Order: sequence, then structure tokens, then C-alpha cells
Amino acid sequence: MYTNNKKYRVFFLAIAMTLIIPVSGQIVLTIDRALDIATDDSPDLRRAFLNKERYEQNIIAQQASLKSQFSLDLNPVQYNKNRQFDSRLSQWYTNESFRTYGTFSVDQPILWTDGTVSLVNTFGWQDNKSQISGGDRNSNRAFTNDLYLQLRQPIFTYNTTKLALREIQ
Repeated sequence: MYTNNKKYRVFFLAIAMTLIIPVSGQIVLTIDRALDIATDDSPDLRRAFLNKERYEQNIIAQQASLKSQFSLDLNPVQYNKNRQFDSRLSQWYTNESFRTYGTFSVDQPILWTDGTVSLVNTFGWQDNKSQISGGDRNSNRAFTNDLYLQLRQPIFTYNTTKLALREIQ
């Protein structure tokens, strides 16, 4: 009889739990709700959305590549010492040089022609010393500056910059 009471207790406990905790296995769907679920969980639509984002970022990057580009290249120390024999004078000749220089450039791409206009400035300092064995020692110190305008224009090719921008758009 004791086991019978235990079965009833488990049965009543199960009924009480189902009345207290609402369990629903199904929900009523409207067409709008079904479309919302389909658009949120569709792999094809997610892929299309991510592709759209990627193309938008590519357009931003392509447009940014058409802006001026600044660069600075530095060579802080360049040291060289040469000793060679001068056969005309039958003497040894020693040359010692110390240089430091840099190049600053501004490059501006041209969309219409796929070329680039550059303003380049190379500047530096050098100290040269030379000596002939048993002779005079010469020294030269100087600053250098070389400023020029450069145009790089491809010819007999397609305008790849313009084509890439059109393709991305």
C-alpha cells in the first residue's frame, strides 16, 4: 500500500507542475512574424548583407586611395671607407665618407589618367675626407637638398583605377 501512495504522490506532483509551469510546444505564427524569422535566420540573406557591407568598405578604401599619400624615408647613418691604389701616381688613396639623408614625398594619384604626380624632396648632410699616402688630407662638409616634381603616367594600358572604382560601385 505504501508503494501505491508513492505512485499517487508522483502523479499529483506531475499534474501540479504542469499547472504551475506553462509549457507550450507551439506558437501561433502570422505571416509577418514568419517573414521576420525567415529574414533574420536566412543564410542567403545574411551572406548578401555581409557582401553589401564588404562592397561599401571597398568603395571607401578605393576612394581613400585617391587622396594624397605622404611618405618619409630616412637613412640615419651611412659610413664608407675605401682604400685603393692609384696606378698613375703609384700611391695609396684613402676616401672616408659619412652621410645622413632622407626623402620626403607627396604622391597624388590622378583618377582620369591613372597617373601619379609626386613632389619629392631629398635632403641630407655629408662629410667626406680623402688622403693620399704621404700627402695632403682634404675634407668637405656639405648639406644637400634636391627638390623636384615627377609625373608617372602609364601609356597603352587601361585605366585600372577607374575600372576598379566602377567595378566596386
